Amino acid sequence: RLKHIIDQYRRWNREKFFKQAKSREKLLNKMYEELENMPNLYLQEEEKNIKIPIPDNTGHVVLEVIDVSWNSLLKKINFTVYQKDKIAIIGPNGSGKTTLLKIITGHLRHNGTIKIGHNVKMVFVDQFISQLDPENTVFDEIFEEMPDHPDYVIRSYAGRFGFKGENVFKQISQLSGGERQILAIAKILLRKPNLLILDEPTNHMDLQTVEALEKALKEYEGSVLLVSHDLELVSNVCNRFFSIINGEIVEVDSPVILFEKKPTISKTKNRPFEEKKKLRNQLKNLQEILENLSKKEEDLCGNIEQIDNKLSLTNDYNEITSLIKEKEKLEQDLLTVMEEMQKTREKIENLQAHLSKF
Repeated sequence: RLKHIIDQYRRWNREKFFKQAKSREKLLNKMYEELENMPNLYLQEEEKNIKIPIPDNTGHVVLEVIDVSWNSLLKKINFTVYQKDKIAIIGPNGSGKTTLLKIITGHLRHNGTIKIGHNVKMVFVDQFISQLDPENTVFDEIFEEMPDHPDYVIRSYAGRFGFKGENVFKQISQLSGGERQILAIAKILLRKPNLLILDEPTNHMDLQTVEALEKALKEYEGSVLLVSHDLELVSNVCNRFFSIINGEIVEVDSPVILFEKKPTISKTKNRPFEEKKKLRNQLKNLQEILENLSKKEEDLCGNIEQIDNKLSLTNDYNEITSLIKEKEKLEQDLLTVMEEMQKTREKIENLQAHLSKF
């Protein structure tokens, strides 16, 4: 289909169509290059979803935090994590969220008791980021956890986390902070922990990476303890919501309450979350618009091809005149669609750049 569109653009012999043809030729050549290096099994497997491994079962109680205190920051913290709980800890900077995670993972001395449940395999993601080898590629790092799997499965799994096509061969030293974070999570999930602890995982992630993380955490069947300022992520992933207020922990039914009603969080702090959600909705709408425009482009090209076939089969002057007039109308419609697609792509790029700053 892409090759046909390129040929069609060149036949129309207009400057704007030539530019579009060149752009699509680059894409087509890249597809040919990838196709040559791609085994048939990968082509079949590409559409399949490599699932997140299922961790071993724990007891009903996964973790108990009993009367935990630390200096003057935390005072008598008490809560229990149950099997398959996904808990978000929300609150302003400096309230003790990260400190609490460090206590739970054994990195800080404290008063009180941390009880780990039966058969619990706990993993703190932050510890693994520094263990990524700067000289390795993304493929190398995933391969370490999947040595018995064929290349196409490794590439497909990496693709779930945003490392698609040639990006799977990027060196760790070339990755952004957000890409390293999601790669560490991808590796860890292959080790099948049943208690995953994350501290602000979406920092420095772009929208696509955040969405990949959200899908993975929703599919993951273990327990999660998550510190995050991302209201949309915690709303979509978690089933319980805590906040540390004046050194004590409070549980509420909805994370929105923590952002909108807790007196220690001002409306000014709410705005970035609301703005981010609004931008994400705008981006989703633009992506749907682009998809519809692409379908229109395909339909118009198909209609023009049909007219070209009819023109090659008739000698009737009146029919030829009518067909040419119809073709010119379709070409003008196609040009309008292409211009709308270009504008929509630019809006999407601008929104993605803006969202990456949150």
